[in-house]
Amino acid sequence: MKSIRLIALMALSFLAIAACSSGPKYTVTFYDDTAVIKSLTVKEGEKVESFVPEKDGFNFINWYATPKKARAFDFEAPISADAEVFAGFSQHKDDTREFYILGSGTSKLLLSSNWGSAIDDEHKLAKASGKNEYSITLDLNAGDEFQFAIDSKWRNKRGFGYLAGNALDDGTEAFTGSGTIGDTGAKGSNIKVGVSGNYTLTLTTYPADDFYDSTNPSYVESDKEVFNVGTYDRIDWVRNGDAQESADVTTDYYIKGAKITGWQDVWTDETKFANDNGVYTLKVHLEEGDEFMFTSTNTVSGAVSAGSQYIRHSNLDAASQGLFDKTDSLNLIVLETGDYIFTYAPESEILTASKS
Repeated sequence: MKSIRLIALMALSFLAIAACSSGPKYTVTFYDDTAVIKSLTVKEGEKVESFVPEKDGFNFINWYATPKKARAFDFEAPISADAEVFAGFSQHKDDTREFYILGSGTSKLLLSSNWGSAIDDEHKLAKASGKNEYSITLDLNAGDEFQFAIDSKWRNKRGFGYLAGNALDDGTEAFTGSGTIGDTGAKGSNIKVGVSGNYTLTLTTYPADDFYDSTNPSYVESDKEVFNVGTYDRIDWVRNGDAQESADVTTDYYIKGAKITGWQDVWTDETKFANDNGVYTLKVHLEEGDEFMFTSTNTVSGAVSAGSQYIRHSNLDAASQGLFDKTDSLNLIVLETGDYIFTYAPESEILTASKS
């Protein structure tokens, strides 16, 4: 009897092993454009290993999850379905462009940049000898926004979508932006600083693989360099520690709209929020149908520059939202002509409104 039970247990073990070995399997195919480099069969839950392919006259850059090379393939993710992996190859071309940091905020360099209206050597990224690598070390404050570009018209801009990553080791987001890292739409998005500190930022370019995003609704041939996109370009960064310098910055808030200012920045007492111990209040007359928002300025040592803070319909508390309609970009639209009182709390970023 014992021998019969032993045989039965062995049979069950064999069936269990057979069941495991016959579990779901998936095909992972590696491509160079449409040509298959390698095809692997991988068990469900296992990971696929990366490798470095060779191609005459080209340098291998990375493996990507999409044919457009928009997002790097995640080799740490277990395989749960058939997958396609696309090789990124590039031919070397020396980059002769010069890149600058453009933006605004409360840190020294971005204050002086004033959204790129002032560009000089202190905003210029240093190019490594013999490499297409551009670096800059600077202080950045939470709330700052910036990109890299070759001139004040924001040609060849390199923004949030180019970041190699955006989180610190503890998971805190050092940088945020619109869209997803790697996506073409996010590449033109400003990089917003979430954690103050001293940073070294390095832009690596592959000019042989630049292309023009002619699908953008604003694309015009005469200014196509604004829509220049680097397929493989990336921005790496290191937080070196706390910011090394601090400035005494005064931030003020102003209304800006279609009728009330003609969409111009009008920095006068009539358009400015009054500051009473950190509570900002504006009393203003608005006409029905006017589209508007609120902007900011930063003042350091008497010098005023445009800020990076914007207040829109999304900042309104629930009780105030019924007073205004909103656009797709979340600008406010006046529903009824009258006198309005706005109160803004910068710490909570909450805007309240009432009609007198």
